[in-house]
Amino acid sequence: MAEKIMPEDNIILIEIGGNDLLAGAPSSEFGRALDALLFKVSAPGRTVLMFELPLLPNKIAYAQIQRRLATKYGVLLIPKRFLVEVIGGANATSDGLHLSEAGTRRMAELVGQVLLPVLKSPVATNKPRA
Repeated sequence: MAEKIMPEDNIILIEIGGNDLLAGAPSSEFGRALDALLFKVSAPGRTVLMFELPLLPNKIAYAQIQRRLATKYGVLLIPKRFLVEVIGGANATSDGLHLSEAGTRRMAELVGQVLLPVLKSPVATNKPRA
């Protein structure tokens, strides 16, 4: 999907890593893939937001990687409590993980709330690539 991003796309929203967690992928593999993705999508004048993964205590390395790479690329992290709030809501998922129609609506509302301050202010500029 990152290959389809156009130069005029000013806001990128990323929700990634849940399948890696469920499949038991090593955090180092997740980190390499996320680093490559953020390198590809980060650009001056573009705002990149990423959902922070809700994690189990034995998967804390994923959170450390997300935070480190968010800082490296100037990505704004959406706190995990927002994603948990949506997934944990009544009738929000079809199987405990994938969003239902009601969950999709709630997620759209949440993303709108998160993006509102970004859309009202001048576009944030990502930090230069390291």
